[in-house]
Parts: sequence; structure tokens; C-alpha cells
Amino acid sequence: MPLVVGVDSADVMATLLKLKAEVEDAKDSTMKFVFSGASEAHLLAEDIGNTSPDVAPCCDADGPV
Repeated sequence: MPLVVGVDSADVMATLLKLKAEVEDAKDSTMKFVFSGASEAHLLAEDIGNTSPDVAPCCDADGPV
């Protein structure tokens, strides 16, 4: 089950992607995120794409569609 995070800032999304990588390396597991809102996701499109399908932007600011 993915963790839904309400976030618009590219900086926060980048930090969450780094956190995801650190936790996965330390725990030898996989985390899945849905970025709700994600208005600046286009700035990190390549980074988000490299984690797919573990991270997905969602355009509905009120939650996943």
C-alpha cells in the first residue's frame, strides 16, 4: 500500500525521494509513495520516472484519484 503525501514543492519531493532511497538501502525493502498535488512534479520528472512504479504523482490535491 503506498503512502500518500500531500506535497507541491519540488524541494520536498526531492527530499522524499532521497529518504526513500536511504530507507530502502538500510532496510532492504521497497517504499511506495503517491505525491498528492505535486504541482512542481514536472521539475523532477526524470527522478520520479526513475523510481517508477514506486512513486506516482497525483494531480488531485484532495487525495488520490
